[in-house]
Amino acid sequence: MELISSWCYDGSLPESYVMPPEKRPGDLVVPSEKSIPVIDLQCHDRNETIRQILKAGEEYGFFQIINHGVSKDLIDETMNVAEEFHAMPGLDKERECSKDPNGSCKLYTSSYVYPREDFHLWRDALTHPCRPLDEDIQFWPEKPTRYRQVVGAYSVELWKLSCRILEFICQGLGLSPDYLSNDLSQIISNGKLVGAEHRVVTNSRDARTTVSFFVYPCDESLVGPAQELVDTKNPAIYKAFKFTDFVAAFVLKRDDEAVNKLISAPRTLSYSSSN
Repeated sequence: MELISSWCYDGSLPESYVMPPEKRPGDLVVPSEKSIPVIDLQCHDRNETIRQILKAGEEYGFFQIINHGVSKDLIDETMNVAEEFHAMPGLDKERECSKDPNGSCKLYTSSYVYPREDFHLWRDALTHPCRPLDEDIQFWPEKPTRYRQVVGAYSVELWKLSCRILEFICQGLGLSPDYLSNDLSQIISNGKLVGAEHRVVTNSRDARTTVSFFVYPCDESLVGPAQELVDTKNPAIYKAFKFTDFVAAFVLKRDDEAVNKLISAPRTLSYSSSN
């Protein structure tokens, strides 16, 4: 596997990075009346904030938040240190990501299943766990020198923000405040909230850097529709599954059929008062 950053500036493009026409996004047209929902977390009406979040979750599957409490300086510093990391020589990046014998810090091109792909995505990615921070940070890159300090502070703020948003969603669904802290919202909400498909169109002229913070359940967590949201009028449309099985099918294998078999509930279900 060769990092994109090692060859992308010489004007060449390996054939394996040229998507066939039928797999390209084509000309994307966004209706002018549609815009990304924007949620102001400084709104003093909690119920209105929850209503807006639930509406965005039902109709779009994502939303933008403003006045979230994470400082602009910290956001800018995090973006800068991420760009500095990816600008380093490839061998330096590989060394910085090989400190954990268990491989928790990963540097890869395209996806985890690069060797099995017919065509590759135009991206290099660095991923590592952030919680518990005191255990994981020792395996993070030490270069750039500010990486651990800046990204550590950023991950703490993003975790607090994530918990706040999850609490809003739980309240909107009528669940206990910590219900979603270890689960997946579309499955738990039994389809009330939708999951948006993430797709980015590559710009052949300008580089793009993204810093993402994902909130995952524990590997052995059992994910399924919340019992509070399931009854004879609203039967479960997903079955319970271990999160580690979902990762194996969706992330490591990229097998859509396996994912559907894993999460799809049988068409006919029966319920009893003892369930």
